Amino acid sequence: MIPTAPENIFARLRPLMAPHGVLAIYGPFKTDAGFLSASDEKFDASLRQRRPGGEAFGLRNRDEVVRIAERHGWILKERIDMPMGNVILVFGLVGGENGSRAKL
Repeated sequence: MIPTAPENIFARLRPLMAPHGVLAIYGPFKTDAGFLSASDEKFDASLRQRRPGGEAFGLRNRDEVVRIAERHGWILKERIDMPMGNVILVFGLVGGENGSRAKL
């Protein structure tokens, strides 16, 4: 994922979403506290090595993705833990149906 992708996704999809629509993002993430597993850290390093200037690539910080979403009028509605350390983050528009926040 290119470095500006999270910002672009939330900014550009907002005007296109139905009031009660959702956006689901799937994958491995790290957090403000760091990597969730040693395998995630190795995967992150491999992603960064694949591209020249790859420092900006790699696993996204889940907490930062949520902050970016909130700046663009989205709210995290649900976090679903998946196998192999992956996560589904489900976002909705602020003020949409079931606007309660999920716990990270």
